Amino acid sequence: MYLNTTQPLTDADIEDAQPSDSNYKLYDERGLYLLIKTTGAKLWRLKYHYEGVERSVTFGTYPVLSLSDARAICDQHHTDIAQGIDPSLKRKAIKQIKL
Repeated sequence: MYLNTTQPLTDADIEDAQPSDSNYKLYDERGLYLLIKTTGAKLWRLKYHYEGVERSVTFGTYPVLSLSDARAICDQHHTDIAQGIDPSLKRKAIKQIKL
C-alpha cells in the first residue's frame, strides 16, 4: 500500500497515516518519502541516484523531524549530489569522525 499523489505531502496526510499489515510509503517530492512501518514508526527517507545507481538514505523519524525539516535535509542532500558527494557516504564518514 502506498499513497502516490501529484501533490506534496501535508502534515494532515502524515498525521492520518496509520500502520497497515505491510510497510508503505507516503511520497512527497524530489525523492523524499515517509516510510510507514507496521509498528507505526514513521521514517523519513530519500531515494536518489548517484553515479547511475539508485540509493536511499534514512535521516529521521516523524514527528521528531518535521515535514519542513525533512525537506530542508532533502535539499541539502540534493546540493551534495550536485557537488558530486554521495549523501550516504558523507553520513558514514561523519559517523566515523565522531567515533
